Amino acid sequence: MTDEPKANMENLKPLPKPVSMNQSRNHPKHKRQRSNKPSKPIKPTSKPTPMIRPERPERPITKVQAKVVERPRPVRKRRGFNAKRVAGLVLPLVILVGLVGFILLSGGGTNALALYIDEEHFAYINEDISEEELMAEVQRRLQHTQGAQVIINEEISLQPTNITNREEQIVLPPSEAVEQLISTVTFRIVGTAIYVSGNRKAILRNQAEVDEVERHLLQPFMRAGANYVDSGFVERFDMVSVTVNPEQISTVSEALRLLDGQIMVMEEYVVRSGDSLSRIAAVHGISQERLLANNPNFTPNTVLRIGDIMLIETSRPYLSVRTVEEVTRTEVISIEIQNRENPSRPSHSSEVIQQGRSGERQIVERIVRINGVEYSEEVISMDIISEMIPQIVEVGTMLASPSED
Repeated sequence: MTDEPKANMENLKPLPKPVSMNQSRNHPKHKRQRSNKPSKPIKPTSKPTPMIRPERPERPITKVQAKVVERPRPVRKRRGFNAKRVAGLVLPLVILVGLVGFILLSGGGTNALALYIDEEHFAYINEDISEEELMAEVQRRLQHTQGAQVIINEEISLQPTNITNREEQIVLPPSEAVEQLISTVTFRIVGTAIYVSGNRKAILRNQAEVDEVERHLLQPFMRAGANYVDSGFVERFDMVSVTVNPEQISTVSEALRLLDGQIMVMEEYVVRSGDSLSRIAAVHGISQERLLANNPNFTPNTVLRIGDIMLIETSRPYLSVRTVEEVTRTEVISIEIQNRENPSRPSHSSEVIQQGRSGERQIVERIVRINGVEYSEEVISMDIISEMIPQIVEVGTMLASPSED
């Protein structure tokens, strides 16, 4: 048994050496024979048959498979507020903003407001202030110095800016900016104009100055202690609000010089009993020649008659002052004597049968004066204080008989 295997071992040929992958590909057996003829497409001989899967046999349902186990559905937890996550996002942003601000400040820049007058740059303001606050302060200061309401002609505006070199720019605090604006801007004044009979005579700063002028004009014709119910001017005296330049404003003394003057007017004079040309001229303070010049119908030889009208040239204030005064006075009511006839009493005989007594009444009069001269008088009320008692006298009317004569 041992010899047969050895014989077989001798007849075995040695195995060839292993060939690598590259060498196997280059082997002539593996080389593909290529021809120059084009290859023809292979036409299918028949339709492909669909692959039919074999049906699995149904397994009988066991008790374990029929039992359905309901498991609870897992609940997904909501994520709440994560403070660490938010802090991790916000903290870098805060640090970045701080670094940017620090870089800007360290480089010399500063927040400021650019001040413009009619769109022309004027200065920088280093504090935060609104246009309304700046304009209100400038107007308040101007109105305080001018004593009147003012209107600024220029337009003042502010724009936020960032200046880089503070030393080369004019940067002012708000108080100094207000001072600079007051000395730079122009303005108009809302004053009060005085019109006399439609003609403008003066413009004052405010109503208080107008009242002072009016008081100076009325005072010479108003007595102390009198009860005046009305006062004013005969001419139309109007006050109108106007907007003008400051150089058109008058002072109180200038307005008084314009309104407190004298003008010459012609007044009618009615000739009275005892008048003559020389007497009329002397009473009115003019010469006789001037009187005749104003009245060409009269001559030095003309005989004056009562009721003749002459024109007299006289001076009066530019504004005629009209005052209305109420005067209260007490008047005595005189005793009234009443005669009562008695036929049984001899004639030429009388007797007081009731003593009389005077009464008293209170009268209120309204007196109108023009430039201090009484113009009209009117009784507006009359009240009896004490009644008057008449005195009754009995008078005889009996005639004497002839035998007695």
